[in-house]
Amino acid sequence: MGKEQKPKSAKRSGKHRRLRISQHKTLLVIFCIGFAVIGAVTLGLTRAASPGVAKQPENGKVSFNATSFNDVNASGGGGVQFGSGTPAGASILNGSHFNDTQMLDLNDRTNGYSSMEVDITPEVEQGTAGYYYANTVWYTNYTGNNSGVAYAGLQTNGFNGTSYIGHMAIFSVWDVTSGIAEQGGVGVPFSGEGTGFSVRLPYAWQVSHVYRLKIYLDTLDAGNGQSLWAAGLTDLNTGTTTRIGRIYVPTARGKIYGSVLFHERYSTSTNTANVAKCSDLTPSRVSFNNATANNGAIIGHDYSHYYRANDAACPGLAYIQDMGNGFRSSVNAP
Repeated sequence: MGKEQKPKSAKRSGKHRRLRISQHKTLLVIFCIGFAVIGAVTLGLTRAASPGVAKQPENGKVSFNATSFNDVNASGGGGVQFGSGTPAGASILNGSHFNDTQMLDLNDRTNGYSSMEVDITPEVEQGTAGYYYANTVWYTNYTGNNSGVAYAGLQTNGFNGTSYIGHMAIFSVWDVTSGIAEQGGVGVPFSGEGTGFSVRLPYAWQVSHVYRLKIYLDTLDAGNGQSLWAAGLTDLNTGTTTRIGRIYVPTARGKIYGSVLFHERYSTSTNTANVAKCSDLTPSRVSFNNATANNGAIIGHDYSHYYRANDAACPGLAYIQDMGNGFRSSVNAP
């Protein structure tokens, strides 16, 4: 038998297959190159622009600060920090709030409250740095400026108007001019963050004791269109109640509402300079629990940590820990 021959048609078919495969490879390479180019252009177009801040007033007033900062890990090379905090890697300013927490269900501006209470427990304190554990309230008929604000609380190294005296209790109201200090305390006008009047009292609070802070209406219509508002502390470990002082407030301002609890670092004679980094901060830890109004008749359960400095300023070193009836705020303390 003769040698078997492949059909000519089969040879032509093999050439066509090789040609088609080569064409497919060429198209695939072109497609990959085109996809890479489109992806690079899209990434460039959609990458965030350099961060900037444009603050739009609401009702003619800017309600918070906002600053831009650089961050090589962020899209656009930076970001925007809201509130008065400090971007990561920058110095920590005196006057920095490490936590602001609003009690959402103690916010009845229509009716207001004759008193607002919260339990404050200082848990860690070292040295003479200035920390303030406080409750801020607003008056129901405030006019949209500082005349609506009052606060009270515990300070680690308080200023009595002439010198720093260590542990102190303080009660302040904005846009008023007079009050009644307690024995051993002082009543002083203040300025710098608006103006007002403050009553201050040396108060030897202790770490791990629970102090029930109360801001309350002491005397309605005390004369001349004024009412007396007061603040006091009860050491729940000993049962001792101490009034911080009383301040005259126009009766027309109404009652109080809108509790905001905060943990602040402030300037003293020993920490006048800003801190270069969070790890240099003097340790401080405090817990806030059992927020109420009207002498405990209305119990606060719902709250919002609407400003948390640890999110940007002190990651890993400042934190908030929620608990069953409140929360703990910590700075450089385990």
